[in-house]
Amino acid sequence: MIIEVTGASTRNKGAELMLATVRDHYGVPDSDVTLAVTPWFGSVADRLRYNLATKLDWKRWGRTRLAMSLTPASFRKSLGVYEDADLDAVLDISGFAFGDQHPAKRTIDFADQVETWKSLGKKVVLLPQAFGPFENAELRAAFGRIVDRSDLICPRDQASLDHIVKHFGQRENVLLCPDITIGISSNDTTQSKSENVLFVPNTRMLDKSDSAQAGQYIPLLQTCIRAVQESQHTAKILLHDAAEDRNLVPQIQEGLQQPIEVVQDPNPLSLKHTISEAALVVGSRFHSLVSALSSGVPVLATGWSHKYEMLLNDFGCPESVLNLDASDNVLRQKVESHLDSTFQTQTRESLATTRKSLKAQLETMWQRVDSAIGWEATCG
Repeated sequence: MIIEVTGASTRNKGAELMLATVRDHYGVPDSDVTLAVTPWFGSVADRLRYNLATKLDWKRWGRTRLAMSLTPASFRKSLGVYEDADLDAVLDISGFAFGDQHPAKRTIDFADQVETWKSLGKKVVLLPQAFGPFENAELRAAFGRIVDRSDLICPRDQASLDHIVKHFGQRENVLLCPDITIGISSNDTTQSKSENVLFVPNTRMLDKSDSAQAGQYIPLLQTCIRAVQESQHTAKILLHDAAEDRNLVPQIQEGLQQPIEVVQDPNPLSLKHTISEAALVVGSRFHSLVSALSSGVPVLATGWSHKYEMLLNDFGCPESVLNLDASDNVLRQKVESHLDSTFQTQTRESLATTRKSLKAQLETMWQRVDSAIGWEATCG
């Protein structure tokens, strides 16, 4: 079985972590599944690291497209190179790409792709991700085509499900599911292994927020860092998406008496391991928060969309939201309370219990996904 995974990229470590999770699910012994991505996923070395085949992108390739068009299909496939007609199914792991906060063209283009895949008899599944709102009429019409033609769509939070139901009604092919990376291996612990408090910035907090809120973001981080420095803990900046977020580091460091250590790693699983050993994560990258919560690590979160608040609700800690307009005193109190030993113990135990429940939901989801694409019938 040939499955294309779309919406994945090594440029976004959250997306790469989702890809690693999909690979783990279908990479079981004796599996007959080949996962394929377009070259835009990353380098050849990136694709080899995850044992991924290549799916040709006929719209964007130049000389390669010409060469492959002249190559016999059997030889092309022997090289691990496929085209749409070769696929059995498509799994989309975009994370958050369909809604009013994104260009309508992204949704329109994907709707066109879905119609092409379905015309070729392929199965299409949108794995857990955030959706909506859909107030833009052009974007809403395009997403309606996706809903009508996809075999399964998995909103990963109640707000996303509500956005779909509001405009497209209750659908049998829509299933509420948590983020898939909750289930990927991490350290399950009720005790932190370090005194580190990791600050995970996100440049989207500047370009996706209005100007007033964007201007409050860096000062908020600086206030929280100072609060940590006054405790017995060590503040560090962790770059979850270094390519995009490293430009924030000088801005954060500028307002501190002493610069703090910056941690980064190209491997998203290594990042999750580092996060799992922290005492607290103060984060704005969605999957840094998922990695923390699913490893039993308390968080304080700032976000630019509904997906952050919904994630904290799913893990039973809505009080862990940091409002950008909060006073310095409120921010300091939040940090102090989340580092309190009693709070730490109780929260870690609660998160461990919640993770078990969410993992059970994911097992049910994977059964639905495998059934939707017909993998149960073809698994070796």
